[in-house]
Amino acid sequence: MKTDFAKKIRLLGFVLVGGIFCWSCATKAAVREEPVPSATPNFEAATAAKESPPTPPEPPQPPNKEPPPAPVPAAPVRREPSPPPPAAKETKPQEIFFMHTVKWSGETLSIIALWYTREQSNWKTIVQANPGLNPHRIFGGNEILIPEKLMKTHDPLPKEYVDRFYSRAKKEKPKTQEEELKLFGPKKSSK
Repeated sequence: MKTDFAKKIRLLGFVLVGGIFCWSCATKAAVREEPVPSATPNFEAATAAKESPPTPPEPPQPPNKEPPPAPVPAAPVRREPSPPPPAAKETKPQEIFFMHTVKWSGETLSIIALWYTREQSNWKTIVQANPGLNPHRIFGGNEILIPEKLMKTHDPLPKEYVDRFYSRAKKEKPKTQEEELKLFGPKKSSK
């Protein structure tokens, strides 16, 4: 009788050890789940898989008389696609300006534009570059910004250029009717 009791205890011990062994195998299989491949690659999962240390190999298992329990299928893992990285702010390149200081009387935006950009019509662009400037009222000491992309020369505006501009305008001034009808000949005396 004592031997039957000992045999039953041993059999119960083997069953318990086998059950614990099978239970540990079943729980390890659930831990080793492989992620379900998604339609979009997941950068974070790939880097985590590369950075995680490899798992140590399992020790060899002793032969078991009972068949191992069937592995429990793992529930599919759903991973939300990572949000796209924030878009970089588009920065416009800073426009570079040349600063002209008004020195001479008679300077106008069209004269300044003609000297620095070689195009008189660029005065409109200069007005846009100087939002607080009244194009009809320019005084000595005003600082006028000229876009660098329009510049043809960086030499300062000479007084002779301003004077020449006005002397050219006087020469081109149309004659009045009185000047055209001026007759030459002896002067009449008034007595």
